[in-house]
Amino acid sequence: GSSWSENNNLNDARYSGAGFGTQTAAVMAGGNRPGSSPDGRSDVEEYDGSSWTNATDIPAGRYGAMGAGTLTAGIVAGGATGTYPFTAQSTSFEYDGTNWTSGGTMNKGRWIGASCGPQTAALFFGGSDTTSSPNTTNTESYNGTAFTTLSALPTATRQNMGSGDTSSAISYGGGNPSAVTTAFTWDGSSWSTSPATLTTARDEGSSSGTGSAAVTGGGSPPDAGLSIAEEYNKSTNVITQAAWSTGGTLGTARYGG
Repeated sequence: GSSWSENNNLNDARYSGAGFGTQTAAVMAGGNRPGSSPDGRSDVEEYDGSSWTNATDIPAGRYGAMGAGTLTAGIVAGGATGTYPFTAQSTSFEYDGTNWTSGGTMNKGRWIGASCGPQTAALFFGGSDTTSSPNTTNTESYNGTAFTTLSALPTATRQNMGSGDTSSAISYGGGNPSAVTTAFTWDGSSWSTSPATLTTARDEGSSSGTGSAAVTGGGSPPDAGLSIAEEYNKSTNVITQAAWSTGGTLGTARYGG
């Protein structure tokens, strides 16, 4: 909550994996190994707060997928498979802490998007749907069984980060196509542009937290990666302006009331 410290490494180095869970019960699934062609890994590891342990492989290797939920109730959705030109996936897999099973199918296949929330109230937004990497505004929720298309992001983006759930969330940064500082907030039904932008433009950063208390670290550009971390805190809500209307007349005229 105030500083970073180095801990034990993953057993299998990777990038563009799907992560979910908490600091003492986390999961890293899929991704791609540095230096190899992007074919999608199926490796899964769990973290207990101090070390990583190999777990049951995800049924289908993929990279750039999106994860949400907890170690015992997680979901990995979308992602890309195969070598170039690859195909964005719409399938999902649920994790119970031991085994993977097929979940619902996304309405729009995508990869390198943002995700957040528990397995039964997860939100997936942004990303890219084809090899040529056009951005998307698509937003979908997952209730533990099926995906539902919701109101779109104000601006198409990919490689964005996100925190929260289906009732309150925030999307920040991403590529449009260059890295941006823009943030959008979700109120449970629609997105709006947030005046609280990132201090440093970035995409492909980490993300964790809630719709009112989030943190992101690292990201790109440059290709060497960023080390800067930022926190987001929402302490007050916007007050909706009320309207005045004519009422009854005072019995006696007066001023200085």
